[in-house]
Amino acid sequence: MTIRITILFAMLIHALASCAPTKPMSEEDNIPVNQNEPLNLTLSVIKETFQMGEPINVTLTLKNEGEESILIKKRMSANYLAERVTRRDIVFIVESLSSGYISRYKPKTNVYSVQDTDFMTLLPSQEISVVYDLSELYEFNEYDTYSIFAIYQNSSTPGTGDTAWRGELLSNFIRVTIVP
Repeated sequence: MTIRITILFAMLIHALASCAPTKPMSEEDNIPVNQNEPLNLTLSVIKETFQMGEPINVTLTLKNEGEESILIKKRMSANYLAERVTRRDIVFIVESLSSGYISRYKPKTNVYSVQDTDFMTLLPSQEISVVYDLSELYEFNEYDTYSIFAIYQNSSTPGTGDTAWRGELLSNFIRVTIVP
């Protein structure tokens, strides 16, 4: 239920943003949804137009913008969206703008249980980044523009007894266009 509410909330924000006067997207326009968290999740892409079948490399960056160190889960494995999966790390939502179709996650993944080694301390201003090839993870089988955002999730704590950050963060939206 929570994941559905998160997606509906993110889609509402996206819909409201699309009603605003259009202008070119800039870094200033990519305001994170989670304004009151010390952690910021940013999704970026080097270019916005890709040939069908070309790798669609995106970078997902998790940054500590707070003044204190935060223990985080550094494992950022992409996974599929499902309500009953509790070991998700990163979920991408890839939506076709012309049809509204949410692209299907392709690989069958087996994300192992969280280990103590999956955690790290993120110092103030420190960030970690992971590059994903979305064309290997999701179906882009239409010539279309896609709206994409990511959800970072953690509901685990290490066995050491240390307290890790827990919750969900939503990234900014990006758009990519697939052409012949």
